[in-house]
Amino acid sequence: MISKNLIKILYAAAFIFFISALNVFAGLSQAEKSELDKLQSFIESNSELSETQMLRWEELLLKDPDNLKKIRQKEIDKWKDEQKAQGVEFDQVGINRSLEREWKDFLVEKDKKQINSNEQHVVVFLRQVRDGLYKEKQAKDVYPADLNRLILRNIEFIDQVLVDKVHKIYSIKYEKTSENYRIFAYPLIPGQSGIKRFLLNDEIIFFTVDGSIPTLNSNRLL
Repeated sequence: MISKNLIKILYAAAFIFFISALNVFAGLSQAEKSELDKLQSFIESNSELSETQMLRWEELLLKDPDNLKKIRQKEIDKWKDEQKAQGVEFDQVGINRSLEREWKDFLVEKDKKQINSNEQHVVVFLRQVRDGLYKEKQAKDVYPADLNRLILRNIEFIDQVLVDKVHKIYSIKYEKTSENYRIFAYPLIPGQSGIKRFLLNDEIIFFTVDGSIPTLNSNRLL
């Protein structure tokens, strides 16, 4: 998994030198490009990136991963030009191998974090249910014992068409604890109706990609 420090060093260095000049973010919307520009300014002010900002930066690159490859290649080319100017020899084979390993690692991380269309429906459903549960808790100071009744009572929060669609592709299990709740969502046909297993716990969505049961230490959605 790409570490926080690696994300910070890699993305910060790349963006400082190349965002404005290279215009490589063809796969992103204008709003997302603007967001990346703001992050660049934030880095250039020598401020520390928060975890949320790093995750958002990573999310935008995951949306169009070829951008990272372009950035890294430009970064390497700039470094090589500087080395040549100083008459320093460099190991091109070693550079290529390093970039290949880095790219493969990044693609593995991308596959873990990207959500397919079925899984997107489940995520939206879980977020709508989360809003309904929050409303119930605020009104009654307790979470409901039954998820289906919650859904029927909260049609303004929870899309009934989406509910029907999700139940055709994922198994939903609601567990109420003394002070909290947990919702597990597992694909009915693993690999076809979905790959990821989800856990909604305390308003945070966690997921796994290997068929294991998600926990509070699993991958988490933004």
